[in-house]
Amino acid sequence: MVPLAEVHRLPCTQEARLAVLESESAGVEKRLDKIDEKLGRIFDRLDEVVPAVARLEVKAGVWGGVGGLAAALVTIALAFVVRLL
Repeated sequence: MVPLAEVHRLPCTQEARLAVLESESAGVEKRLDKIDEKLGRIFDRLDEVVPAVARLEVKAGVWGGVGGLAAALVTIALAFVVRLL
Protein backbone atom coordinates (compact mmCIF):
# COMPACT_ATOMS: atom_id res chain seq x y z
CA MET A 1 0.00 0.00 0.00
CA VAL A 2 1.22 3.50 -0.78
CA PRO A 3 1.93 5.74 2.22
CA LEU A 4 -0.46 8.67 2.49
CA ALA A 5 2.44 11.15 2.27
CA GLU A 6 3.18 9.94 -1.27
CA VAL A 7 -0.41 9.88 -2.55
CA HIS A 8 -0.22 13.45 -3.89
CA ARG A 9 2.79 12.48 -6.05
CA LEU A 10 0.96 9.67 -7.82
CA PRO A 11 -0.45 10.15 -11.32
CA CYS A 12 -4.22 10.45 -11.57
CA THR A 13 -4.70 6.88 -12.75
CA GLN A 14 -2.87 5.52 -9.73
CA GLU A 15 -4.87 7.76 -7.40
CA ALA A 16 -8.08 6.43 -8.89
CA ARG A 17 -6.83 2.87 -8.65
CA LEU A 18 -5.81 3.48 -5.03
CA ALA A 19 -9.30 4.80 -4.23
CA VAL A 20 -10.86 1.75 -5.86
CA LEU A 21 -8.61 -0.61 -3.93
CA GLU A 22 -9.39 1.15 -0.66
CA SER A 23 -13.13 0.88 -1.27
CA GLU A 24 -12.78 -2.80 -2.22
CA SER A 25 -10.73 -3.36 0.94
CA ALA A 26 -13.45 -1.77 3.04
CA GLY A 27 -16.07 -3.99 1.36
CA VAL A 28 -14.00 -7.09 2.01
CA GLU A 29 -13.57 -6.12 5.66
CA LYS A 30 -17.34 -5.69 6.05
CA ARG A 31 -17.97 -9.10 4.48
CA LEU A 32 -15.38 -10.72 6.74
CA ASP A 33 -17.02 -9.11 9.77
CA LYS A 34 -20.41 -10.50 8.70
CA ILE A 35 -18.91 -13.96 8.19
CA ASP A 36 -17.28 -13.76 11.62
CA GLU A 37 -20.61 -12.81 13.22
CA LYS A 38 -22.40 -15.66 11.43
CA LEU A 39 -19.76 -18.17 12.51
CA GLY A 40 -20.10 -16.93 16.08
CA ARG A 41 -23.86 -17.51 15.95
CA ILE A 42 -23.36 -20.98 14.44
CA PHE A 43 -20.93 -21.96 17.20
CA ASP A 44 -23.32 -20.61 19.85
CA ARG A 45 -26.11 -22.75 18.38
CA LEU A 46 -23.82 -25.79 18.28
CA ASP A 47 -23.03 -25.25 21.94
CA GLU A 48 -26.76 -25.50 22.61
CA VAL A 49 -27.45 -28.42 20.26
CA VAL A 50 -24.58 -30.76 21.16
CA PRO A 51 -25.76 -31.49 24.73
CA ALA A 52 -29.31 -32.06 23.46
CA VAL A 53 -28.07 -34.55 20.88
CA ALA A 54 -25.99 -36.30 23.52
CA ARG A 55 -29.07 -36.66 25.73
CA LEU A 56 -31.01 -38.12 22.79
CA GLU A 57 -28.23 -40.61 22.15
CA VAL A 58 -28.31 -41.70 25.79
CA LYS A 59 -32.08 -42.10 25.65
CA ALA A 60 -31.80 -44.07 22.43
CA GLY A 61 -29.16 -46.28 24.03
CA VAL A 62 -31.33 -46.89 27.06
CA TRP A 63 -34.38 -47.71 24.95
CA GLY A 64 -32.24 -49.89 22.71
CA GLY A 65 -31.11 -51.81 25.78
CA VAL A 66 -34.69 -52.13 27.03
CA GLY A 67 -35.78 -53.31 23.59
CA GLY A 68 -32.96 -55.85 23.49
CA LEU A 69 -33.95 -57.21 26.88
CA ALA A 70 -37.59 -57.37 25.85
CA ALA A 71 -36.66 -59.22 22.65
CA ALA A 72 -34.54 -61.66 24.64
CA LEU A 73 -37.40 -62.29 27.09
CA VAL A 74 -39.87 -62.85 24.22
CA THR A 75 -37.45 -65.28 22.57
CA ILE A 76 -36.99 -67.19 25.84
CA ALA A 77 -40.75 -67.27 26.38
CA LEU A 78 -41.33 -68.59 22.85
CA ALA A 79 -38.67 -71.26 23.31
CA PHE A 80 -40.29 -72.28 26.60
CA VAL A 81 -43.74 -72.45 25.02
CA VAL A 82 -42.43 -74.51 22.07
CA ARG A 83 -40.81 -77.02 24.48
CA LEU A 84 -44.03 -77.35 26.46
CA LEU A 85 -45.99 -78.23 23.35
